[in-house]
Amino acid sequence: MERVKVSLILPSQKSRFSNLYEVYTDLSSGLTRIGVESQIVWVRTDDKLRIPFGELIRTDGKERYPFGSAIEVDGSQLRTTLDELQREGSFIVGVDDYWFMNWLGDQHIRNLAIWAHYFYGHTFLFKRYRNAAGGLVRMATGYLPNELAIRTARFYTRPMFLHPVFAQSLWTSMLLERFLTVSVKGVLYIPVEAKLYENALRKEKSGILAFIGGPKDTDLSALDSTLKIMAQRNELIDFFGDEKFGLKFGEIYGWKMNFIGKVERTELIRNYAEHEVVISPIFNGTFEMVPIQSLLSGTPVISFTQPFMEVVGPSEMVANINNPGEMRRKSSIWKCLDQDTVKRVKERILEKMESSKVARDLVTMLQDLFMREF
Repeated sequence: MERVKVSLILPSQKSRFSNLYEVYTDLSSGLTRIGVESQIVWVRTDDKLRIPFGELIRTDGKERYPFGSAIEVDGSQLRTTLDELQREGSFIVGVDDYWFMNWLGDQHIRNLAIWAHYFYGHTFLFKRYRNAAGGLVRMATGYLPNELAIRTARFYTRPMFLHPVFAQSLWTSMLLERFLTVSVKGVLYIPVEAKLYENALRKEKSGILAFIGGPKDTDLSALDSTLKIMAQRNELIDFFGDEKFGLKFGEIYGWKMNFIGKVERTELIRNYAEHEVVISPIFNGTFEMVPIQSLLSGTPVISFTQPFMEVVGPSEMVANINNPGEMRRKSSIWKCLDQDTVKRVKERILEKMESSKVARDLVTMLQDLFMREF
């Protein structure tokens, strides 16, 4: 595989705290270990939230991005850069980021594949029809006409009809094909860098850690109901994510909330490991990583159990946030979890998501998609 090169497109609004930056870092690590060259194509967009290239990639003259290489490209020059990369024989991967999908539009770029992470049609449909009978499951089985979804998300689907698409979960794949009639070539799970979790397990754990996303995707009522089962009213609840929204939740529902700060991943893993349970009340994700990261850190999780359970499988370490009885039963055994149970869950996750394994799957998919021989 020495002759294979993979270029990963990263819009500049994605900071080092974002999931996409972590995904690319872990994927590049896996590619390096299997002998494949990788490169970040950091695109300067017009987004006001963009973070300077030097701050993202380097600190005090040292490389922050530890694998492969990274180049900075202005958005207006991206097409020229991608044409040069494909002439050099590089495979190109971009996720379905809002900026990138709008930029890509009707252009067709050889050797480029789209990795579906965000699924904007899913967000649109859920926001408008979340109260429909049967909820998201019924929508996924034909509650809405495909024409409505396709028409609303045309900016999103156009590039997908022109380029091969692979999804980051079976759930995402099903939504794309059922709602938007997009042909999905395969599933590539989000990579996990196993070594980050090697020393994460803690014997002594205390307190609750909650993840609070934005207003559009966090079920505050479910979080409140869960805390009534799992916590005392005067207990301090640690949380990360959206600081203002989390503090607002505390004011409205009467909980004492403590924001742990905007921490980088190694610090977040330490926080996962030090708490007794992690609560993730996110209801419209296509594959939430908070439960995965919590379980890899040896900490049980309470969450909506779709769709990350396709990787985890049935486990005593996972409780459905919509099932109070299950929460009570499972939480009673969490203080004395045996290490074999923790190890089995970790092994099941890494079997599909370990970064070297994902890197091999990616290269195989790209070679098959573009019928290249090396």
